[in-house]
Amino acid sequence: MQLAQRFRKKTVFMAQSIGPINNPINIWLSSKILKKVNLITIRKELSREFLSNIGIPKENVSLTVCPAFLLPPSLNTNNIYSKWNINTNTPLIGLAIREWVYPNESDPSKANNDFINMITAIVDKISADLDATITIIPTIPSGINLSEKVISRPTNQSRVKVIGSLNTLHEVVGICGQLNLLITTNFHPLVFATSQGVPSITLALTGHKTTGFAKSAGLSEFIIDEQHMNAKSIIHTTHLLWKNINQTRSKLQEEIPKLKTLASYSINRLTQEILT
Repeated sequence: MQLAQRFRKKTVFMAQSIGPINNPINIWLSSKILKKVNLITIRKELSREFLSNIGIPKENVSLTVCPAFLLPPSLNTNNIYSKWNINTNTPLIGLAIREWVYPNESDPSKANNDFINMITAIVDKISADLDATITIIPTIPSGINLSEKVISRPTNQSRVKVIGSLNTLHEVVGICGQLNLLITTNFHPLVFATSQGVPSITLALTGHKTTGFAKSAGLSEFIIDEQHMNAKSIIHTTHLLWKNINQTRSKLQEEIPKLKTLASYSINRLTQEILT
């Protein structure tokens, strides 16, 4: 970006989650570059506060929603479910999770194994309690690795399905849109599900951007932070959401037009002010 600015090119920070940055040199460099950026749009208020603290005026920063919120679903979704032998006549609970590195744990390997055991216990319990099919949606390489480990362990394996390779983001959007409920650690499946009125439980392993979006969609009640993340709390939250699924869907339908407007904001400003 600094090189582009040297050549007097317009630069844009579009729908970003910025910060925290703790190294003094990186803070100085970020401030120097961002003060020259033509357009800054951010996905959460925490980023606006961070930018203000490093010298970027708040009036130069606009709040938006990830443009991925506007992606349409694939028309091929039913064929994908058929391909992976997933029964769409049962409730579909999506699971889009990633392996975590546990940087603060003395034994990360044990912590990761405990996490897989926790997910397996959740899969068994929820599939039985809700008479549901658990649909694992691996959207990143670590999710594929984790899904292979999880699929081999559940007692009721016939109720757990893994969707393998997907060719486009539109297919991921379509898969998320046909779920009854999503449990996720990942940002984009959360965005895709919400854009189609599918309620989600957010497992907050991946920083502020996921929780920030969940809060903006009115799903604060269904965020579980790392400190309170265990099988009991996730199963309890799933039952709570399932009990209130229709009410939550109705609330999402009220929020979707507002979120679409915010998601369009960055694109409109980019086309009107930067690309003209």
